[in-house]
Parts: sequence; C-alpha cells; structure tokens
Amino acid sequence: HILIPAPEEDASQMLTEGGWYGDFGVTSFPRCDFGSRVGGVVHGWPAKGGFYAHLCSVAELEFLGLDRFKPSNKSDDPEKEEAHCAKMRQLGAKWFRNPDHQLRAGEKLRNGEPDAPLLFVGWPAGGGVWVIHTTLSQSARKGLGRIGNAFTMEERCKMIEQLGGTFYADPKDCHHLDLDGSQEGARILILFIFTTPYDI
Repeated sequence: HILIPAPEEDASQMLTEGGWYGDFGVTSFPRCDFGSRVGGVVHGWPAKGGFYAHLCSVAELEFLGLDRFKPSNKSDDPEKEEAHCAKMRQLGAKWFRNPDHQLRAGEKLRNGEPDAPLLFVGWPAGGGVWVIHTTLSQSARKGLGRIGNAFTMEERCKMIEQLGGTFYADPKDCHHLDLDGSQEGARILILFIFTTPYDI
C-alpha cells in the first residue's frame, strides 16, 4: 500500500531505501503491483533517491522481465535496482521526489484534460526506438490505446509504427526519453497513474 504524506515541508521527510520516511514512519513500496487496470504499476528506486513510476502494459512488463500476475519487491542489490531503473527510463518512466510530487505531476492526466501529454515507446529487437508523443485528446481520437493490447514488444513496435510513430535509429536523439536519468521531475506525463493496489 502507498501512503500519501502531507506536502513536503521538512527535509527530514524523504524517500530512502525503497520507502517513505516521514510522519508515517517507513512505508515500503513494491517494484510491481496490480490494481483494477490492465497491466501493472512499476516502481524503480535509484541511488540518487526518489523513485520512478510507470503504468506498464503486458509487453512492457515482459520488457522489464516482470511477472504479469505476481507482485514483486525492489531488489536488495543496488546495481540490479539501478539496471531496473535504466530499463524503466527506456519506457519513458519519470522520476519523482516523493508521492506528493507524483500526485501533483499527474493532475492533468487524472483530470482528463485534453492537452495532457502521453508517450508511447517501443524497442524493436533490431535496434533503435519507436515513439509517439501526443496528447490525451489526440490519443483518444486515433485510438492509441490499442498499443497497450500488444502481447510482445515487437508487436507493440509494429502498432506504434502503423499509428504514425517516429523511429529513432539512435535512441539518444529522442528528447522525450530521459535515458541517462539526468532529468528531474515529470516534464512529460506518460501512461502511468498514481495508484494503490485498490486504484483509488
């Protein structure tokens, strides 16, 4: 379960060791959890603090090497957790200081505002990356939600291509992706949600 603390006003309240340390004590966060939506909510815990979050489709869960049905916890090995975070960034996952930061960053998407940005990413086996950067209203008009129906990453890439995606032979040329983890905050909202296991 994810507990939401009051807005941060004290430097002593921070995310560390895969949990929130503050007025509630330490609350652990899972690597992957499931709610009422299709897919799974995935988190990553980088050494720099804070956390990454992304609502993953079936193909994205497979890409991350996560079970489609069983929840999992963060790795106790810092190097493995960093590698997991790097893979999450490949999918467009964004970094947040704390749950309150994530809650505020996702407000436009939760409210269904037409101009809320969305990012769809696919990594073909042959190299490069397929990307669609759009808005919530454009996604609905074009039916981009079907991208999430792909069973595999290759199938996902084909759908992104068919629906007008852009191919980058060198993924570093795609400024929508924070591949090296240098960006802070959530400049681009993606297909993630702030959620508990009960999707409140």
